[in-house]
Amino acid sequence: MRLFLFLLLGILLLMVTACGGRLAETDPAVPLQVAAGKEFDIAIRANITTGYEWRLVSTLDETAVRFVTKRYEPDKPITTGSGGLDVWRFQAVSPGESQIVLGHFPPDGRDVPEQIITFTVNIQ
Repeated sequence: MRLFLFLLLGILLLMVTACGGRLAETDPAVPLQVAAGKEFDIAIRANITTGYEWRLVSTLDETAVRFVTKRYEPDKPITTGSGGLDVWRFQAVSPGESQIVLGHFPPDGRDVPEQIITFTVNIQ
């Protein structure tokens, strides 16, 4: 009986850890609600193998929002040419509303993005 419970607990633990952790793409149509002082993530579909990159298009209002870090999370399983998510982390500084505008820039060095996405952040 103890062995059965031990195995059952192990299986449940594996199931719980397998379900969590996958970050979802952030929907720009839904304003982000964040408490002042807290960090939050914006995740955008990306594929670093194409040479395209997401960059800030306009300067952040740093009295409201500050950039913290950016990382790339490849899709699983990792295969040649597969995409992933660019994950941008920001910190909400003070109450109010702010915009984060990101552009998808081609690899040829042009300073004109081929796509622009605007995220609205409501800070309480």
